[in-house]
Amino acid sequence: MLRIEPLKLLCSFPLSERTIWLDFGTNASYYESLMRLLAPDDEVARKFRDFLGVELVGVGVGSGGGVSSGVCVHGCKFSNCVVERASIQQGEAIRSVISNTNAKEANLRDACVLNSSLRGVKAERSVIYGVVEHAFIEAKDCILTDVFHPKEGRIRLKMRIGAESGAKEKWWHARMRENPFSLREVAEMLKGVSLEEMRLMRMRIERVADAIESSSAVAFGLKEGIPLLRMAMRGDPLGEACLNKGLREILRERLAEVVRKPLKVKHFIVEKPWGYECWCASPRNLAETAEECEFDLSLEELAFLFPEFSDGSGKFPLIAKIIKANENLSVQVHPDDAYAAKIGDAFGKEEAWFVLESKKAKIFLGFKTEESERKFREAVESGEILSHLNEYEAKKGDIFHIPAGTIHALGGGTKVYEVSSASERTFRIYDYGRGRELHIDDAINVLNFKKSSELRKESVLLRKVGRSEEHLLLEGEKFVLRRLKIHDTMEFKEPVCLLTCISGNIQVRTAAGGVSLREGETAVVPANTKFEVQSRVARVVRVRERQRSVARYF
Repeated sequence: MLRIEPLKLLCSFPLSERTIWLDFGTNASYYESLMRLLAPDDEVARKFRDFLGVELVGVGVGSGGGVSSGVCVHGCKFSNCVVERASIQQGEAIRSVISNTNAKEANLRDACVLNSSLRGVKAERSVIYGVVEHAFIEAKDCILTDVFHPKEGRIRLKMRIGAESGAKEKWWHARMRENPFSLREVAEMLKGVSLEEMRLMRMRIERVADAIESSSAVAFGLKEGIPLLRMAMRGDPLGEACLNKGLREILRERLAEVVRKPLKVKHFIVEKPWGYECWCASPRNLAETAEECEFDLSLEELAFLFPEFSDGSGKFPLIAKIIKANENLSVQVHPDDAYAAKIGDAFGKEEAWFVLESKKAKIFLGFKTEESERKFREAVESGEILSHLNEYEAKKGDIFHIPAGTIHALGGGTKVYEVSSASERTFRIYDYGRGRELHIDDAINVLNFKKSSELRKESVLLRKVGRSEEHLLLEGEKFVLRRLKIHDTMEFKEPVCLLTCISGNIQVRTAAGGVSLREGETAVVPANTKFEVQSRVARVVRVRERQRSVARYF
């Protein structure tokens, strides 16, 4: 078989005079090929403009072929530009390509703004493609684009022109600082998503942007948080009400029954090479609210709308998981509130484990003796870090407290109920050579190098009601963890509370309604709501926020 390089193969075929070759393969070539449209005397550029059916605007016709003072259209001054169906009302565009763009104001120089809907834009040596924005945006030396996903909504990607040069594959996989996802992750997310789904999501986002622009930001809830905007983009009746009136109170009125009864939380399972995580509850989990509002709200959204589900700041404060570890999990540490604030997180992370199953497993928790940074680094590099940690034999029913800054690792052969404050920030210290990223410097910044006090806790019987019992497992800084043995009925009134059934079946009821839970299922109960737990025989783990003296839940 004759092997021919792709370019030679292409050149081996005759090309007509009407054919042009332009490279759109990289950010840099994409920008250069678009800007070639502006060359007034370039024959390829002329063919390109003829093919697209566009003309240059604001180009001088003097002997030097230079740019004239420009042409004003609807208040915007264009000099040496390609303009197609743009409705820019004021500003100036110099050596720019503008197509299908709406903007009240623009200041463009050597830029391309394509198929976008903008209130105002300032761009230089950039391409803005498919962007929808109600606020004023700026771009310099970059590609800026929006991807419209039916569930994630708008995903904005910003890429420096030329960043992929010489390392395109690495660049394709990289999570750039400006972006929530890498290009590879976006491509995976969009598998199975139709063009029509993307078009409909873009339309909803455009309507939200129009609504924000036409009403005050305060009335729309913009200053109160993003969840309201996300709800408006859903395209269902509640989203329409949010979009049309833009008032948080509309949602609260529609969902008034939500704060009077327990709600079942939809868990999800994340498979891991070492086992699995079952997310019982977190800000990301959905609660079953479709009966009230035609779709399920996340716990994050509920906390944003109702203080009864929040810590007092509009955020859901807890995460609860069931973790099955078939192999040793990485050695890690979590930040406290102060360090979390420095890196942009809302919470530090306090954690606890309640052992559900154990097969001669170990738990590593805290340092045996006071450590120094030097000794710590040496132990990590030599792979001997576990020998520096307290080692516990994990037994069913054990409770382990993991304050922020405490080094810890879960051993293989364990299944635990893990509860923590609502942070997903983990600094990985040692990973048994699995090749994942380590975060040694961050870990050193937050580690408590002192000899650890006893972090395995003892269960304390708080009360008995008939044959039912309530046991205190742990009272931490940010949550209280209890275990219920329900043989008939027990009543409670707490701050916002999670109940996970770990064996048997239970019913959680208030005066407004109730839910049934089987093993592994979780319910959330709004704060300060009287509820009862009923069962013939069941075991329940109950976790709630810790109520502070200033009447804030944390």
